[in-house]
Amino acid sequence: MTRHFILWLATCLLAAALAFAAQVAVAAQPSMGLTELPGQAGPGGEEPVTVFYPTAAPAHPIKRGVFTFDLAWQAVPTRGNGRLIVVSHGSGGAPWVHVDLARVLVNAGYVVAVPVHRADNNQDMADAGPESWKRRPAEVSRAIDALAQSAQFAPLLVLDRVGVYGGSAGGHTALSLA
Repeated sequence: MTRHFILWLATCLLAAALAFAAQVAVAAQPSMGLTELPGQAGPGGEEPVTVFYPTAAPAHPIKRGVFTFDLAWQAVPTRGNGRLIVVSHGSGGAPWVHVDLARVLVNAGYVVAVPVHRADNNQDMADAGPESWKRRPAEVSRAIDALAQSAQFAPLLVLDRVGVYGGSAGGHTALSLA
């Protein structure tokens, strides 16, 4: 065999091994589950908590608003890293604008909860602004309580340290909680 043929063959084998490794890495990543929990009752009622989490169940296209996502609706969660991140949406926001962030976090093993802020979301802007901003930290706290009391999620989570993320009014909420 010529030296060039051996180099070519080695290059092809290396490329095939890398392609195989990439496929295994993609296949090993969990699907992202989606469910909604009822929020904990607070002043003025309760809003749902959208939860994204690792699951072994296959994902399917799910339409939410104008978006279509590949998610495993109400699938059984699998154990991740045991940590929870709460995402507080901005004024007039919805959980669906944070799906890409949730997917990155879920792939890293996190459970991600997105409470819908009462009267300051894409379905109801009746009380957007300073009054809503005062309620938001308690709404995040009630979302954490909802997961802590969930038979589905409580056994999978260690809630001694919970991360909070938000942008715009959600950023104000995260800073208020800090």
